[in-house]
Formats: sequence, C-alpha cells, structure tokens
Amino acid sequence: MKPWWVQEVLVQMTSKRKNGRSPQKIRSALPPPGMRPKLDTAKIWAIAINMQSNVGELTAGTMDDSILWDFVGGLLTWKRVAQELKYKEAYAVLHVVYTTAAASAIVSWITKGVAKFSEDEAPKVYESLPWCEALAEVVDLLTATAAAKWSQSLVDQLSADYKKERLQRIEQELAKIDAITVERRTAENLALPQAA
Repeated sequence: MKPWWVQEVLVQMTSKRKNGRSPQKIRSALPPPGMRPKLDTAKIWAIAINMQSNVGELTAGTMDDSILWDFVGGLLTWKRVAQELKYKEAYAVLHVVYTTAAASAIVSWITKGVAKFSEDEAPKVYESLPWCEALAEVVDLLTATAAAKWSQSLVDQLSADYKKERLQRIEQELAKIDAITVERRTAENLALPQAA
C-alpha cells in the first residue's frame, strides 16, 4: 500500500460540465510543504562532497566533460529548488554563479578542451556552496526530486548541443591543420630541383 501522500485521489464529478469544471480530474494527495519527507543526512553529505569535488576539479581544470555537466546539473538543481522555495537571495547567488562561472567553464571546454573556472570566478563558486548545502537541508524530497529531473533534462539537452559545437570546432581546427600541411608540401615540392 502506498503512503497517504502518494495515493491518488479520484475526484468524481458529473459527466456534464457544470460551472466550467471538467468531468473528472486525478489529483495527487500531498501533505503541506512542512510535513513532506526531507533528504536524509547521508544524502546531504553526499551532495556536499560531490559539489566540493566537482568545484575542486573545475578550479584545477579538467578534460573530463562529465564533471562539468555534473556541476552544471547540480547548480541548476539548487537554483530551481531556491526558485520553488522562494529563497530569493540563494537564487540570486546561484544565478550569478551559473551565468558567469559555469558559462565560462563551458566556453573554456568548447574552445580549449579543458573545463576550468577563471581565477576570479573560483571564489564566487566556493561562496555559493554553503547556499546549496543550506537548501539541501530545508528542501523536501519531492521538490528536490522534481528539480533534479528538470535539471537533468536541461543538462542532457545542453551537453548534446555543446558537444556538437565542440566537434565542429575540432573539425575546423583539423581542416586548418590539413590546409597548412598541404601548403607546406606544395612549397616543398616547388623548392625541390626537377630531375632532368
């Protein structure tokens, strides 16, 4: 048997439309936000450790794009949680980090092949981590799950788009190298004396 907050309640109405209502609606019964189950301590610690390690890797610079997208996904998740819980200050801090640090790490990965924060962005990212941890302690499980699903779909779309852009950039670089190689070989062939 499902817990009471998950059970679906079927609201029966007449088949004819009365007062602008639809004939039937299925609603999920949810407790008020203060009574919903929270994340347990182990999950909160895992989230904190994961965010710290991702930020450490991106501060040092990494060629592993999965760390970049994991960081972006976590940042988008906590930004969405702050938006849902109406924590304006946390949302503002996370939005600034997303639009500056995460964006520059993505651009760095596309252009150089290494995901890395710039020197002035790393302190902003480290300052945002306590906000993520505080949100993890107050958010309920249902809101956190919904935010994680939302951010994962967005990250999947972003990573696919940016991987295509990265591949196009690599192909352009290879085409330039090929053109230079052809020019050098042509110049070398012209410089060789012709056998009579």
